[in-house]
Amino acid sequence: MQVYIHVGYPKNASTMLQTDIFPNLPGLVYCGRRYDSANAFANEVLDSAIRSISFEDSIRYDAGKVKTQIMGALNEMVPDADGKALISWEAFMHNVADRGLIAARLKDLFPDAKILFVIRNQLDSIESMYHFLVAQGGGNINPAYGRPSVRSLKAWLSDQEDFVYRSYLETLQYDEIYSFYVKLFTAENVRILLFEDLKNSPQAFLDELGDFLAVPNIPIALMQKRNSRSSPAMSQAFKFRNMLRNNGLTFAVPKFISAPAKKILASLNRYSTLEKLTHAERESFSTRYKQGNLKLQKEIRKNLGERGYPV
Repeated sequence: MQVYIHVGYPKNASTMLQTDIFPNLPGLVYCGRRYDSANAFANEVLDSAIRSISFEDSIRYDAGKVKTQIMGALNEMVPDADGKALISWEAFMHNVADRGLIAARLKDLFPDAKILFVIRNQLDSIESMYHFLVAQGGGNINPAYGRPSVRSLKAWLSDQEDFVYRSYLETLQYDEIYSFYVKLFTAENVRILLFEDLKNSPQAFLDELGDFLAVPNIPIALMQKRNSRSSPAMSQAFKFRNMLRNNGLTFAVPKFISAPAKKILASLNRYSTLEKLTHAERESFSTRYKQGNLKLQKEIRKNLGERGYPV
């Protein structure tokens, strides 16, 4: 069985890939993140095993048990020995655990796996993650992506720097994680695709994805727009909601109220702006990521500067 593993990143069209593309590829069995069932993955056994890989520390992680669980589940889903399976979970790249340890566990379980990354210009990634956290904060927030701030983008960035060893910002040193996976799986088996190519040249992106997965002619019609960034007025509404929840006031807004409220907020967009990095912050982060991006673009032979990455 040939196993492909899409390890992330979050906020890089992962929901669209997991919902619209991966499950609909011929000749490939999708065993990754799902949104249409009670479990995050195809069944409870696979769900438990994948979560163990990503969340359990070395004391509790039982390599033998996880291998039995995951291989049993995959063999049941892909009975053909020459079949192909795809696992996708962006939490493999989260910042609350040892990403190198996760990579080593994946290597132990799937020594011949092919690894897929989708990355995004770091400056855009930072803004996108912040607005995602604002929208999710106070509700079903995924702790894998950091702490939401109800105050401001500046405050959230400060929170990230409080404990740099578990900072989302540090996960955006793409050259480091790419090099680590290459050491484990070899460069031939590790591929980086660019979010910017998906936006600007979607068919070319799908063609490159198909080349890596050995699934030619992936139709662009499969793509759906998902998880759009909140509007300026809606983002302000989310912050107000989060502030109330953080102060102990929990509530649910009925649909007959929320639907017209969203329309009203949409009409107010021209009076507000979405928080963005300041010029000074952009300069600082550009300096922070420049050298790594220069190294990475040489290794993957893609001009990151043309796509807006700091170089």
